[in-house]
Amino acid sequence: MNKIKIEKFTINHNKTIIEALRKINFSKHKILFVLKNKKFFGTIQDSDIRRALLNEFNTNLIVENFCRRDAKKVNYQSFKKSDFKKIFNKKPLIKAIPVIKKDKIIDIVFNQQNIIDKSIPILFFSGGKGIRMKPLTIDTPKPLVIINGKSILENQI
Repeated sequence: MNKIKIEKFTINHNKTIIEALRKINFSKHKILFVLKNKKFFGTIQDSDIRRALLNEFNTNLIVENFCRRDAKKVNYQSFKKSDFKKIFNKKPLIKAIPVIKKDKIIDIVFNQQNIIDKSIPILFFSGGKGIRMKPLTIDTPKPLVIINGKSILENQI
């Protein structure tokens, strides 16, 4: 992985969790590697941020206080590709593992099992006569009834 891509998945320890959430939002992996003095410090995922916001409800919280310091990492000299497969099979919720050289991230190996392919078509079954919603459903199917500017189906998606 080149340096530009690694930067897409890293955040400085003193950034706010809102800044981290914005960065995570653009990543399909939903994980960031926290750096302190350009060295690997820990990881933070969208779930860590949700917990922090629910507990503190303060958007100025600092990433360092909520990142996972015990995150899995591997040393560049001692790892093999088969090691990653073993780790991901044993702990499938691990999203990614950084490869470390002198405490700096030189590569990131992602768990491909956790990636949601957004190009797969989805079929929604929606129906019902909408009897309780009459008169709204006389001419419009219930899933297409507009509520707050969006159809019921759009709101469910």
